[in-house]
Amino acid sequence: MFQVSFVEIYNEKIHDLLNNTKEQSSMRIREHPDDGPYVEGLTQATLTDVKTLRTVIGKSIKNSERVHNLNDSKRFNEGRKINLSLSCLSTVIGKLAISPSYKHYNETLNTLRYAQQAKLIKNAPKVNEDSCTTYIKQLLNEISTLKQRLYEKDYCTVGRVSQ
Repeated sequence: MFQVSFVEIYNEKIHDLLNNTKEQSSMRIREHPDDGPYVEGLTQATLTDVKTLRTVIGKSIKNSERVHNLNDSKRFNEGRKINLSLSCLSTVIGKLAISPSYKHYNETLNTLRYAQQAKLIKNAPKVNEDSCTTYIKQLLNEISTLKQRLYEKDYCTVGRVSQ
């Protein structure tokens, strides 16, 4: 058993794909100092089996903004947003480009220092796990170990009696 959530970022807006009743415009990405980035107010679904997973995925597809916006004007608008994002990325890369000219020495040096710092960034993703779930797993492992010990003890006792 585990929990999942589905989020779609479409046309610069965040959509909770498991909840079609929420006001979607208020969703924001936040960052927790220990747990890292998360979407505030995101709906979570508990999965217990494959059937539940299929149901949740089907619901998320039905709530997808992109699936519903297949007409030409929406696609044109989507293309404009993508082009704007790519244009911004191109501008950033252009500003960071290293120039061989001596007059751009300081800017080039700062860019290289920035790149050196960026290389040091380490991403350490971790699974957000409920402490109750962890405790239940530990108890189930302990039960399994104790059952194995009991089985071995019974087997040894039966072996001595039959000899």
